[in-house]
Amino acid sequence: MKIACMIYAPMDKMGGAQVFAFNLLGKLHESGHDVTLYLTDCSYKELQSKMKKCPFRIEPLFFIETARLSMYAPFLIRKIIRGIQKREKYDLWQVIGAYPAGFVASALSGIVPLVLRTHGDDIQKDQALNYGARLDSAKEKRIRETLDSMDRLIAMTRNMYDCYTELQVPPEKIVEIPNTVNLKRFSIPVDRSATRRRYGIPEDRTLLVTVGRYHIKKGHDLIPEIADRLRQRRIDFKWLLIGNGLENLRGEINQKGLFGYFILKEEIGMTDLFGEQGEINVPNHELIALLKCSDIFVFPTRLEGFPMVLIEAMAAGIPVATTNSPGVREVVTHNKTALLSEIDDVGSMASNIGRLIDDYGLRDHLVEEGRKELFKYDRDNVADQYMKVYTQLVNNNKDRINLAGDPSVTGVGQIPLFGKEG
Repeated sequence: MKIACMIYAPMDKMGGAQVFAFNLLGKLHESGHDVTLYLTDCSYKELQSKMKKCPFRIEPLFFIETARLSMYAPFLIRKIIRGIQKREKYDLWQVIGAYPAGFVASALSGIVPLVLRTHGDDIQKDQALNYGARLDSAKEKRIRETLDSMDRLIAMTRNMYDCYTELQVPPEKIVEIPNTVNLKRFSIPVDRSATRRRYGIPEDRTLLVTVGRYHIKKGHDLIPEIADRLRQRRIDFKWLLIGNGLENLRGEINQKGLFGYFILKEEIGMTDLFGEQGEINVPNHELIALLKCSDIFVFPTRLEGFPMVLIEAMAAGIPVATTNSPGVREVVTHNKTALLSEIDDVGSMASNIGRLIDDYGLRDHLVEEGRKELFKYDRDNVADQYMKVYTQLVNNNKDRINLAGDPSVTGVGQIPLFGKEG
């Protein structure tokens, strides 16, 4: 099968959308499919030095300010993408993100099957958190039009499914498939002692770890208060925070006299993204090492699309303390695979962390139960689910073309078979 994938997310960092793209496309390539990843001009330039080792093709949509053109001259980008389809004759497009990528790809509606995997802020909306593209009414209108133009919409969690139905997407167009993790990456041997020495963390010190960019929805603003409560209980710990923008916490950390308890590290990024044999190294080895040398994963989030970091923590074999928030409660279960606190309940969060520090049996229980859940998110399993969706759509496309009486018609100009002409 010849598959195109389009993503507008910046490729100098490794968030959930980027991890998904590389894991899925890597597996599809391994399975013998012809895949191409289309990026904005900026993202293409960010990856250009690494592309020689990439096992599949990466191309720019356009070499000049793709994102700006999408906003101010979408008709031009839509014309470009139709031209790409006419030239390449892809069987299917996998789009990541409803806006702007999905809006641009909707130009292909009725021409080729379109599958959309949203990533949270494109369809979730929370006024209190000032979160979501849909807070902008013009963008919300385009997002609604985009969803209507897609042939299948992937819901990573039940919360995402509910967002689709809130936007009046027919249930028959929605397929529930979780995000994916390459579990084989977590079997890589890690020298726990050496990793801790690099960061100046004593072997006997409890190491908490939190991964994620600074944003109010992630609950990072609660971390200094949680740490203060742990200190009041005379717990000896270090807390490693990994992600962009976490320097925003330094002022409050210092104000509370907690500077000796924290290590702030910028996002690790995409170093060694491709191996010498073309293997895709996602997550990064350094992130895996830091997770494996930690004792507890702490995630005080308020809202998630799909909390990839929780799956990575479970794959690394460390217990999780998080919140009973949308997106999270669909992935982990209280007292089974994690300890959950209510949103913004710093007392309960500190108490749950304390329980995990004191109770090694509880830690082992959560880790073991978490391992049993991991198969659902394994790269091979998730890729198989996507291929079932792709195969059904592509076969339906061929059947309908045959019914139209001209099996040779492909690319731009064929009879609309799916959504509306863009």
